[in-house]
Amino acid sequence: MDNTAQACYPENGVSMRSLDERLYQSLSSLLKNVSDYLHSLEENVTSLNNDGAERLFPSGDSEVGIQDDIVVPESIWLFLQIFTLTGIVWALNRCIWRSSVIQQWTEAILAWILIFISIPILLPPMAIILAIRTVMSLHFKFQCEGKIQLMNPFDAVWSFENPNSTSTCVGLYVIKGDGDLIRIRNLLRTRVLEKEDENGDRTYDRFRWSIVKILGFMCWRKETPNFNINEHIRYFEGSGKVPGSEWTEEDLFQELGHLHDVSLIRGGKSPWEILIIPKFILKGGKSKGNSENHYAILFRIHHSIAGTILHK
Repeated sequence: MDNTAQACYPENGVSMRSLDERLYQSLSSLLKNVSDYLHSLEENVTSLNNDGAERLFPSGDSEVGIQDDIVVPESIWLFLQIFTLTGIVWALNRCIWRSSVIQQWTEAILAWILIFISIPILLPPMAIILAIRTVMSLHFKFQCEGKIQLMNPFDAVWSFENPNSTSTCVGLYVIKGDGDLIRIRNLLRTRVLEKEDENGDRTYDRFRWSIVKILGFMCWRKETPNFNINEHIRYFEGSGKVPGSEWTEEDLFQELGHLHDVSLIRGGKSPWEILIIPKFILKGGKSKGNSENHYAILFRIHHSIAGTILHK
């Protein structure tokens, strides 16, 4: 987190604790206003009489029953009846008729009813989360000068990892020739890391970003401090293997089983790496007349940046 603070406040050296305290104060004020509003709304709803309850439903729904100021319009009962009958038809079809047409229509009706019922339940928490994200985005924009950016939900969902579940995309490529590490680094530097579009912006800028977690929200830290391409493109050092030694398919696949559980979100580095195996022996090896040299490239990239980069 200290690195994040330095990237966010390179001049005054404000700590990450200060960043969290500012966000906490802003969010506390926002949640207090929301709480006061909901409390006042609850008092207004409780004090409604029958005439006020009728005004809540201008569509003309009549009251089915009133108990403790709770009004249930006929439209709700109609939804429940349709939902129940559709569920019964769906269950009978699964057990007896087994018609694909009936199954499709009943599932579609059930899905739409669940959506309509869920909207009033989901809207309040979604509105609160959206307000919190808006406050944090504005804070990062003005206080951090855009060096910290909230992840969009489609990327953030892949960033919550644990030792038993990582979000790493892996590609293994076997190529004829000798694995020249310096040449591969230079190719990646000129063709990917330093490539620019017509506006002079880096095309694959996210290769230099890292992932940080602030107040429970996953964020991008742009321009990772001390970015070093040598840490991302290097020889593969497996357990018990000396860099540059020969690897067989069995050796590599056994090592991949352990490597798959190693998360790329670590040490404040950009979550990707390219591992080079300069001497790779294909199955059968030289004993079957395969005298050509091969090398293997193991490409590991986190899912949160893979989707964006691959669509460039």
